[in-house]
Amino acid sequence: MSLFEKIKESFDDDVQVNNWIVGGATMISAILVKRIIEFAWQKATHEEPPKNPADREVSLQQALLWTLLVSVTSSLVKLFIRRNVTWDERKS
Repeated sequence: MSLFEKIKESFDDDVQVNNWIVGGATMISAILVKRIIEFAWQKATHEEPPKNPADREVSLQQALLWTLLVSVTSSLVKLFIRRNVTWDERKS
């Protein structure tokens, strides 16, 4: 019996299982995505990433780029996680 099947048995509703798995995977991936984006930013710009894009000392161009980069990457990772979990459920 797989780990996914054991977890599924402890919940009454498959949707509830999906929400817990997606939530947990999203939290873990958020940490990894943040570190990867910060590393890529430093390599590409040779500067520290903006800690607070709303700060007036950060240029508008940097703030927009940082916000777009983080939000798009995070959304894509969450989408891939959600599709993978629901696909596994449909498959079984």
